[in-house]
Order: sequence, then structure tokens, then C-alpha cells
Amino acid sequence: MIIRLLSICKNNVMRLDFFPVLLIAIILRFYGINWDGGSLFHPDERAILFHVENLSLPPFSEMLVLLNALESPLNPRWFPYGSLPLYIVKFTEAVISLFTEVSFNDLRIIGRSISAMADVGTVVMIFVLGSKIYSRKVGYLASLLLSLSVINIQLSHYYAVDTYLSFFIVTCIYFMARIIIDGGTKNYLLSGVFIGFSLASKISVLPIFIGLFFAHWCLYNNEKSLLIRSHSLFAHKKLLISLVAASMVFFVTTPYAFLDWNRLEPCSMPLTALNFLATNEYACWVGGELEMVRGESGRPFTQQYIGTVPFFYQIKQLSLFGLGLPLGIVVWISLIFTSFYSISKRKHLDLLIYLE
Repeated sequence: MIIRLLSICKNNVMRLDFFPVLLIAIILRFYGINWDGGSLFHPDERAILFHVENLSLPPFSEMLVLLNALESPLNPRWFPYGSLPLYIVKFTEAVISLFTEVSFNDLRIIGRSISAMADVGTVVMIFVLGSKIYSRKVGYLASLLLSLSVINIQLSHYYAVDTYLSFFIVTCIYFMARIIIDGGTKNYLLSGVFIGFSLASKISVLPIFIGLFFAHWCLYNNEKSLLIRSHSLFAHKKLLISLVAASMVFFVTTPYAFLDWNRLEPCSMPLTALNFLATNEYACWVGGELEMVRGESGRPFTQQYIGTVPFFYQIKQLSLFGLGLPLGIVVWISLIFTSFYSISKRKHLDLLIYLE
């Protein structure tokens, strides 16, 4: 899988015209990565680091304890985010600690560096995706705009899950686009793998399966439809491969979502003992997150959303502060243009098929 992805990126990126964009993305994401001098002003980052620090591997002779959710030292017992970003940093820390001592502040820099690398990966995949669907010029422009995006640069300076999630989602979309254009079992498999990685970063990305089903529907109903429908069982088996791959990757990278999914514990239990679906007024686990989204939680940091207009509030915040107004205007105009362009192109293709 990694070799396949690296091959795709190498074939598209390793040309001189993309290097300026790549350099801009790297500089803006790594410059000032020690911006807080170790103070950990970002509350989510601080919480994630504390839980990463608490993780550990048991001795080899006691590996079976990993199957016991109550005793496993790899159970984060904390699920507002997926476990994959925690495990990635913990594994990196373990490798580095073979050569030098890693302090808590060092762990912060490790997490931020991987976060920045993930966002650079998103810039690369945006370029590859734009080049695949439209043209190399479009891919170049899209990646340049993303490399200058304020919110991406900001999030790259935190150790949180947002940059991981963006990279996995954009890579998912790339392979879904390849399903529509080329079909292919490998594209179905890799779509499923990166869906699994996305879910293992944050479970709220679950609607991404809609994109997979849509890509499969487009392939099944495109100009090759007669050939595909004559082998419809095989075509649907590919979709099943994708779904199985996503489930397996999610299980491997977030195992305690299954092993610790719904223990019934008294409400007075310590916060470090909550499980995947736990609901607690002061805890941010999946059950609690659902309450927050439905407006049933009284957490202080959700008060700012009371009385806001759904969707319009998010669009306004993203345009003014997340992207900056010039880029925000470009994004929404581009979205509208691309939507109409795609619909008109689809109708044109349907007409050609009908005439043939």
C-alpha cells in the first residue's frame, strides 16, 4: 500500500514545477513549530499528549494482556479522537528513545512534526488529485492555495488529529476518483484502507462511506455499464473488499473501540476509565460527543454556538478566519463552478452514450 502511494506521488510530484509549492508548504508548516516554548496553550494538544505519555507496551511474555481492555496499557481509555494518531506518536517516541532520551516536551515536538508532515502530504495529494481529475495546472494551483491556507498552517503547529484526518480523507477521495475513472480492485482496496485510517483518526468521518458508494454507483452506471453489469456480482465484490478493508484497518488501529466499546460503569468512575461509548458531562468520549453535537451538553466551550445559524455560521468562520476572505471567496466560487461543471459534463457524456 505504501509503495503504491509513493509510486503515485513520485510519478506526479517529482518534477521541478511542483518543488516551489512543496517548499512553501514545508517552510510555513515547520517554521516556529516551538511557538509556545513548551507551555502547551492548546488544550486538546495537552490532553492528547498526556494520554500518549500514559501508553506503554507490556513485556513480550504478557502480550495477551492487550486483549483485556481493563488492564491493557495500550488502551487509551479516551476516545474523543481515534487511537491512530496516539499510536503513531507513541511508536515514533519508542523508536527515537532507542537512541536518545525523550522528554514530555520532546513528545510535543514529535507530535507537531508528524502533524506538519501529514499536512504537507495533503498538499501533495491535492496536487495529485487535481492533476488526475482536471489537469496539472489545476493541481498546481489547488496545492498552492492549500499551502497558503491559514487554518492548515495553524493546525500543522499543533499535535491534534485534524491534519491526519485531512490527509487520509483527501487520499480516500483520490482513490474514489480512480474508482470512477478506472475501476480496479486496487483502488477499491486502497479506498477502504484510507477510510479505515480516517475513522481511526476521528469517528465523525463516518459519512465518508457515502463517497465510496457514490464512486461505485458512478462506475456501475458509466459508459462501461453494459460490461460491468454483465459481471455485476464481481463488481459488487470489489465494493465488499473496500468495506472489509476499512473495517479491518479500523479494528487494527483502534482495537479498543471493539474491546472496550460499552462497559457499564457507575457515573462516579474516574475519567481515565471511560470506554468508547461512554457518556459523561465532563468527558469527551463518543457518547459525550454525540450529546454535544445534539446540543444536550452544557460544556463551556460549546456556548459560543448557541443561537447561531447552522451551516452559515461555519461558512462565515471558515471564510473569514480559517482561510482568510480572499481565499474563502475563491473556495466557495470554485465549489459552485466545479459542481455545475461536473453536472454539465456528466450530461454531455450521457448524451454521447445515448447517441452511440
